[in-house]
Amino acid sequence: MRFKILLIEDEENLADMVANFLAALGYDVTIRHNSCQALQLFKNQSDRFDMIVTDFNIPGFQGDQLIVECRKLQPNIPILLWTANRTITAQDVQQWGGNALLMKPFNLPDLVGIIRKLIKIET
Repeated sequence: MRFKILLIEDEENLADMVANFLAALGYDVTIRHNSCQALQLFKNQSDRFDMIVTDFNIPGFQGDQLIVECRKLQPNIPILLWTANRTITAQDVQQWGGNALLMKPFNLPDLVGIIRKLIKIET
């Protein structure tokens, strides 16, 4: 069984690059480019996903609100937030209910390391 990630990122090139990289490692990635679409999918199929990876600045509403809403649906799902916003801290992400923060730009091995760490923490 493949580990399933819901990826929310409005930059299509970045979303596709990350999804292709993770797919090559055996992950099943579903992409949404705005938070409203992502939340609707998650509301309808929250048990389909094992993890959420989201950008902070996305169309719809921001990543902090998305984290809060997803936590209401599945309290134990690992959530990674990435952002280029240097004012956001790991403590902020934890207060919103997220598990980890990754600053943009990032490299793909660092992303995979965080995902693997969160999988071990949450499973």
